[in-house]
Amino acid sequence: MQCPDKPVVKIAGRYFEKRGDMDKAISLYRQGGAVDHALNLCFKHSKFGQLGEIAVNMDESTDPAVFQRCADFFIENGQYDKAVELAISSKNYDEAMSLALEHKVILTESMVEGMTMEKKKGANEKELNKERNELLMKIASTCKQQNSFQLAAKKYTQAGQKLKAMKALLMSGDTQRIVTYANVA
Repeated sequence: MQCPDKPVVKIAGRYFEKRGDMDKAISLYRQGGAVDHALNLCFKHSKFGQLGEIAVNMDESTDPAVFQRCADFFIENGQYDKAVELAISSKNYDEAMSLALEHKVILTESMVEGMTMEKKKGANEKELNKERNELLMKIASTCKQQNSFQLAAKKYTQAGQKLKAMKALLMSGDTQRIVTYANVA
């Protein structure tokens, strides 16, 4: 079966929008490449699920204003965890950590890993890794404030701060991990 072309999909989207079937309309507009219109319908009709699906598929190439609009919508409607995930997707890590602390969203391991930049090699390696380490320290500090001591220790270690990592592990009270870390370090 052949997939219909985008103009036909948009026409079908308009048909379902006029009939009031917003779920189908939004889905069709997305498939037809009219993501802005699909987002507008999500905002207008409070379609959190579909807005979340659209937001998950956004990347660095998406207009930052669209990210901000989606994040604002999630915040206004009490969907703080989705706002944090969206900030991470848009690589706005300071905003993600700020939202997490302000709205008591616990950073998960996948969120934290999504914020962790790769170690850089090359001409300006030192400067790029300094930026990476600063971000790792902010992430670790946020995790520590949220009592996620193992995650904090992991990020402190990645930033080269073994003493802070050990202190975070001590706060966790996980004797096995403390012993293992002490032996490795």
